Amino acid sequence: MEMKDKPKSTVTNVFHFYFFIESSLKTYYSKQDFSGSSRGIWMHKCYLLVVGVAILAIFSFSLVMAGESEESMCIPMGDIVIEPPDQIEPKRAAVTFPHATHFSYTCNTCHHKWDREAPVPSCRAAGCHDVAVIPKNAEGTKTDPELSSRYYKTAYHSACIGCHKKIKQQNKAIENSYRSTGASIQSSGPTACSECHPKE
Repeated sequence: MEMKDKPKSTVTNVFHFYFFIESSLKTYYSKQDFSGSSRGIWMHKCYLLVVGVAILAIFSFSLVMAGESEESMCIPMGDIVIEPPDQIEPKRAAVTFPHATHFSYTCNTCHHKWDREAPVPSCRAAGCHDVAVIPKNAEGTKTDPELSSRYYKTAYHSACIGCHKKIKQQNKAIENSYRSTGASIQSSGPTACSECHPKE
């Protein structure tokens, strides 16, 4: 879960306050000779009480700040249905993407423009794969390479299928090695059209 900058800095300030109180008490406590006296025992109890209250305050305040955060990261745990943009008439069935089975990869493996601070953007977010129609050059005959990477299908066909094919190649290399390498065979995922786009 991501907390907003303000709660982060507030919690940090509370921690700084705690460490200031603790160091001040330690400094005062170390300069006094309370050994064996009832006053020493009383001061020790006060010290523990202040530290305990400070820890409780930090914990409670952190929970409150996390609860009040307007921007929290929500990670889909189940399947995500991937459909074309609204202006595109689909020619194949929508893709059911099992998000949870890809948690062994870092988020940036797929969300390559994510800055690790803001909420994770959609693949079709502005400036990413936001082109709905196959881009052409000025003559209208060839795909414009500058915009082709922003074509929405590129996010899935290149990244997803490309990754699955790479895993298949790695698995084949392991199987063809005829010796125990200790490497595990991974599930490669679908690479054929019908495997992602089931017939309706």
